[in-house]
Amino acid sequence: MKNIKFNKTDARYWMRKVSFHTRDSRTYSVHIQHDNQRRRIGLKTTDKEQAGALALEFYLKLRALGWEEALRWWKGDSTAAKKSDVTIAEYLEAVTAKSPIYPKTIQSYVKALRKIAGDITGETEREKRDAIRLRTLTAEKIEAWRIEFIRRKATDPLKEKSARISANAFIGRARSLFSSETVARVHDIVEIPEPVPFSGVKVEYVRVPRYRSTFDMATLLESAREELATSKPEQFKIFLLGALAGLRRNEIDKLPWTAFRWKEGVIRVEATRFFRPKSRDSEGDVLVDPELLEIFRGYYAKRRSEFVIESDFSPNPSALYDHYRCEREIKDLTDWLRSKGVVSKTPLHTLRKEFGSQINARYGLTAAQEQLRHANVGVTAAHYVENKHRSVLGFGHLLKGERTIVPMDGEADHSTA
Repeated sequence: MKNIKFNKTDARYWMRKVSFHTRDSRTYSVHIQHDNQRRRIGLKTTDKEQAGALALEFYLKLRALGWEEALRWWKGDSTAAKKSDVTIAEYLEAVTAKSPIYPKTIQSYVKALRKIAGDITGETEREKRDAIRLRTLTAEKIEAWRIEFIRRKATDPLKEKSARISANAFIGRARSLFSSETVARVHDIVEIPEPVPFSGVKVEYVRVPRYRSTFDMATLLESAREELATSKPEQFKIFLLGALAGLRRNEIDKLPWTAFRWKEGVIRVEATRFFRPKSRDSEGDVLVDPELLEIFRGYYAKRRSEFVIESDFSPNPSALYDHYRCEREIKDLTDWLRSKGVVSKTPLHTLRKEFGSQINARYGLTAAQEQLRHANVGVTAAHYVENKHRSVLGFGHLLKGERTIVPMDGEADHSTA
């Protein structure tokens, strides 16, 4: 834990910064530097963990309000004024300080907001985009941005469809920053323009292509066993967890050995101190083949760490970007998968889709949903499974000049050829 670097938006970062002001001090305090000022803030607690949490709370308020207003709030002065005509940066500081949204998720939303705002105003630098006023983001300008975004990229029908999907994704993520719950949480810090940005902006429905397999799983599994099992065991483990358990990349990267429930025959995906599931529905048990468990029993006997995938890098749970311990192994496996015909933007995720398709073919859509740990069967059906059973009309024999009379119930069969 000592080697793990925490972000300033993590209370564990501040736990390392708090200290007693003097040897005789009974309570913790912390030095905080912001906007070219450095001050010591008394935290009025003898508990170090609580001190870290309080230091984080003050730091987030400081970023949102500045020194004067943050100190007034800290002293209990209820007359602290709200900021008006706020910029994107000021609004985001308030959201970070008040919203329970996971910081990494907020960053995903922020990127989309900066993209749209920068395109609308023509600003290319991050600092200038952050200085854009929220009132600039009217529904009319956002809709005009959507039309122009699609027009610029739609050089053929396929690229047009891709552009429409991308525009929807940008708008959907940016709009999440202005949900009614989030706006309600920050209304005492900043004034939100009316109408609220992105209100009235509808996301266009564009059907995303269903998954279509481009490879044979049995052949791919045999190739992996022959080419990876001995010489590249970490890649082989990643492959098995993606192809035969349907785990996501981040789930594989930070999977602990405690996830293997040998007696139950399952791999349990759940929150750990290093891993946050994609959603609450993502937690659950994945039933796996006994043979797969036996292979991992062998790896377990030789384990060198608490993680299933061995790596020289430590997890970074406070990272505001997608951080992987096994980045190199995942990249090398991705290259190998592409060489074997798994042609997609995200080959490892394609293994998850093929896993779902195989479960669907054998046990049905509900079983696939449960194994993939989706919130509803609609997501599974729309994006993750290929229908392996094809229904055809059955009149093809007539193209060969054959004629078959299908008898009614109770009649004799007088078929002729």
